[in-house]
Amino acid sequence: MPTLSNYSPGTHQYTIPAGATDVSFSVAGAGGGGSKPVGGEWYHDDGGGGRAGNFTIGTRSYAYTLTFYIGGKGGDGFNNSGGGLGSGGGGGSSPVASGGSGHRSGGGGGGASAVYDSGVNRYIAWCGGGGGAGRFHADTGVGGVGAQGAGIGGGAISNQGSGPSWRNGGSAPRGHRGGGGGGSTLGVFGGNGGQSTSSGFSGIGGNSGWWDQGDIGWITNSGYSNKNNGWVILTYTLPPPAITYFHFKQNGANSTNITIIEGDTVEIEYAVDGSRNMSSISLTDIGSISTSTTSNSYTVAPESSSGGNIATKTYTLTVVGSGGTVSESITATIYEIPTVTLESNAPGNTITLGQQVELSWTTDGYASTAQLSPNLGAQNLSGNITLSPTETTTYTFAVGGLAGSASAELTITVNQPPSVYLIAPFTTDYGNDIVLQYDYSNAVNTSTETTNVDNSGPSITTTPLTYVSVSITRYIQPGLSGTEGHPLESLKYIVDISGGTNPTMTVGILDTMMRASGLVDPNASIALTSGYPKLVSANRYEVAFDMISSVNSSQRQATFVRSFFLTITADGGSPDGGALEMQKDGEGYVQIATLGGGNAAGSFTVTADQLYDDFGARTVDFRLTVTGQGSLQGTDSATTTINIDEMPDQISIPASEDKFLDEEPVITPDVTVTSENLVVDDIDIPVEIKSDTPIQIEIDGDGTWRNIRSI
Repeated sequence: MPTLSNYSPGTHQYTIPAGATDVSFSVAGAGGGGSKPVGGEWYHDDGGGGRAGNFTIGTRSYAYTLTFYIGGKGGDGFNNSGGGLGSGGGGGSSPVASGGSGHRSGGGGGGASAVYDSGVNRYIAWCGGGGGAGRFHADTGVGGVGAQGAGIGGGAISNQGSGPSWRNGGSAPRGHRGGGGGGSTLGVFGGNGGQSTSSGFSGIGGNSGWWDQGDIGWITNSGYSNKNNGWVILTYTLPPPAITYFHFKQNGANSTNITIIEGDTVEIEYAVDGSRNMSSISLTDIGSISTSTTSNSYTVAPESSSGGNIATKTYTLTVVGSGGTVSESITATIYEIPTVTLESNAPGNTITLGQQVELSWTTDGYASTAQLSPNLGAQNLSGNITLSPTETTTYTFAVGGLAGSASAELTITVNQPPSVYLIAPFTTDYGNDIVLQYDYSNAVNTSTETTNVDNSGPSITTTPLTYVSVSITRYIQPGLSGTEGHPLESLKYIVDISGGTNPTMTVGILDTMMRASGLVDPNASIALTSGYPKLVSANRYEVAFDMISSVNSSQRQATFVRSFFLTITADGGSPDGGALEMQKDGEGYVQIATLGGGNAAGSFTVTADQLYDDFGARTVDFRLTVTGQGSLQGTDSATTTINIDEMPDQISIPASEDKFLDEEPVITPDVTVTSENLVVDDIDIPVEIKSDTPIQIEIDGDGTWRNIRSI
């Protein structure tokens, strides 16, 4: 709170800043001079006192200047001889109304003091000077008036018209009179104010008053006497700094609260009242600003420090001055740009036809809608779904909202059974080769083989595998060493499989060794830890072993597995492709060939020695089986009918005469049949010989005659 004062006669100006509060001032007219003759006949130290008073001014929104016109004290009268107007003490000076001079030993009157207010463009207070002392000191010799300056209340503006008219104090003409005090023409003392009086009396004080309108206040009955020079004391409370405006400017509009997408920018504008005292200006994220920069704009990109889908960022403008500190805040609501993930639980995002897959998704940031395609509709922003796609499908998870959109794609590969085509001739003659035509795709070779793992030494060794290879490393939880007394799952074996795809693995224990026996229940045995082997990536497994029971349940790894075995099945591990099988006359399929893997087309000849024996076959079935991804199989089959000639060429046998039925041997009239060779020809397989008449036959001259059945 500034306090300003001045006790020197003259003109003094003080500017009151806009918004200042508790403005008050005290002002006093000057006192009259004393009467002090050199002969010592009497001695009056001071004349009448100048009038003083206390005033207030209300808070204003603008700056204004108060001009104080301060009067000087009247001079003392010393001369006890001589004569003439003003031969005593000189009148006190004043910029508005000076005091009059005394006569001989009469003191001069005090000069008036006044206050001019530029805010209302008029005088708002004036205090009359005191009269100079006369021979009889304070007695003015005039009823109702005094040597002191007149009272302030009686000179209110209602008695002063548009304002005071100044009147210098009168000078004493004779008789050791005091000079009058300076003041206004009107007031309590009326026309007598400031006059000198009859011989030997003090001068009359000047008139006082104030402007009793508007925001000017006089503290009632605060008038009092001042014996010395006039003076002024001014106090007020500096106004706090003022913020004219502080806002965002977004899309041409001003606002103190906005919504914005993370990463976007917006303008911040401010202005402060430069007329008010300021020692610092600061703005969030901008820092200190020069107090001479009373207005400016900044481009900002609001960011939240707390995170979240919807967050807020508050900017505060703080202005510090002698009158205090003011601040204003504006807030941006930030919508975080969404990001999404889409994953599956299928190794390598690949399944076999007929299997299920779980899709799961998450959303970070703000979004109000979520869709899963193809054709799966609206979803929660985070969730999962189990599907059974029948073909390779690309899924898209997409979200949208005020903060924008985001999407993620995931392709689930569905392994399909191989397509297989096998063509065989419908028929062929007995003894011919059969040429098969085949065409297939997506064949994958699958192998299953076992390796023994020796874990007894410092390094792990394995027995060789043919189609895939493995690399095994021990994992020991950091901070542990050795193999005994470990927490559950703290000792693991990491198995990396190469040379095949979609591997599956089983584990068996071959040999164990007791360690840290104090921790082990004698009846305990070691086993594969629950949940193991664990597939942790497409071609990596983890293996862990655990005691079924132990003395210390938190120290489970108390037995050491010296050796174990791994059985691995993997696609693409062996050179086998399609398996070609054949069965004759429904007697069961046997494999006759292995065709190449991958995609293949060609022909395969089944030779006669594979197809026939002495009795056939009459039909031959062929089957081609191809194994694809995920052990899916495709099969096609074909059948060939074998043409077998069982009818010989016609044989003519001469008739026998004069013979009885069943008589042996049967002899024709001219020829003994057994003496001639008849050739049975043009048959493919052994057949039964029949005749429409009774005959006997001998085959290949074996000496045995055989009856044959009748046709």
